[in-house]
Amino acid sequence: NHLSLVHCQSGVVLHRMRFKRRVECMEYSGNSNSSSNSSNYLAVAHGTQIQVWRVPGMRLEFAPMVLHRTLTGFAQDVSCIVWSKDSSVLVGGSKDGTLRVFTVDTTKDFEPCTLSAHKTPVVAVYL
Repeated sequence: NHLSLVHCQSGVVLHRMRFKRRVECMEYSGNSNSSSNSSNYLAVAHGTQIQVWRVPGMRLEFAPMVLHRTLTGFAQDVSCIVWSKDSSVLVGGSKDGTLRVFTVDTTKDFEPCTLSAHKTPVVAVYL
């Protein structure tokens, strides 16, 4: 339940943090050039929620990891997460057999949708 965010090219540790619960999975958005997102994000699944954190750049910041959003609505623990190609949509799969589709930023008239036809726990999601 510890996270060390390291810049791979320089080897510099950008941030360290600790989560209260075991982290099941995490996924980096990896798309800072998207028109809808000016930042990169890290989605972290622990328990029945997904936290979306804004990831820092190389400049020194007082609070580099900022919680952008907490996504909920799962009945059991989240088992997998995946970003859309443009990093504007996030899909989470759960051990209760559901998939939930979220937008990273609040979008007018968008309601997170649930896909619940799976009879077994979701172990991976591909977009």
